[in-house]
Amino acid sequence: MKSWSVNYLHQLETTLENWEFTESLIILRKKVFAELGAAYFRVRIRLLNDEILEISEYVEKEESKIVLKSYSYHWQDKESHLISRWDNAPYHPQVKDFPHHFHSHNETNIFPSEPMNLKKVLEKISAKIQNKET
Repeated sequence: MKSWSVNYLHQLETTLENWEFTESLIILRKKVFAELGAAYFRVRIRLLNDEILEISEYVEKEESKIVLKSYSYHWQDKESHLISRWDNAPYHPQVKDFPHHFHSHNETNIFPSEPMNLKKVLEKISAKIQNKET
């Protein structure tokens, strides 16, 4: 029987492989920390429009729940310029929803953000790409 962490990482990978805007996917790191009850996943996706989405997540199991402890969803255009990055790195205590925040178009444009996860980020990016195409 597979552990919860292996199942979680497989589910992330499958979601990204099947996302309608994925051109290619490179797994940069995938690690299960069985002794900690944790897992880490880092992947780079080339989108159909040549933009890049780099994702990293660190999750732990607390009781019967999988908890997203740290994340970064970094989206850039084909010239490697930042479009948006959602993360919860504890570097901006002035932000209302600390530590959750996002960067818009450069590192200094920092705004409050609700806690994010892969599903929310893919929905936001999908909506923006579809609006650009129409």
